[in-house]
Amino acid sequence: MKLMTILLIDDDPVMNLIHQRVIELELPHTPIQVFETGPQALRYVQQHTAQRYMIFLDLNLPVMSGWDFIDAFEQRHQDANYTIFILSSSIDKTEMKKITAHDRIYSFIQKPLKREIIRDLFDHCET
Repeated sequence: MKLMTILLIDDDPVMNLIHQRVIELELPHTPIQVFETGPQALRYVQQHTAQRYMIFLDLNLPVMSGWDFIDAFEQRHQDANYTIFILSSSIDKTEMKKITAHDRIYSFIQKPLKREIIRDLFDHCET
């Protein structure tokens, strides 16, 4: 079984810190990598291809939007084992339709990430 790594991709360092702490409380032995841009996360995955990823992704990012990240990730890592969770403070109806129509996005989660849903999400990724 491949090692599960959590990727937090959000340009807000305070949100990243909060989300990292929440995840660490529930999943203390699961590695977490934090990135403020999509290209940083893509470089990490390129160097660590033999892992499974649980990706928490904000859509409104500098340099590369969350949608651009998803497109680039899927092109470069077609055989990767991953699940994407959109983690955002707000989202419009058009984006929500796009999220629900995308087969590799498991769900939309309203910020901030809460401890009580972490275990359920992790269990989903483990199956």
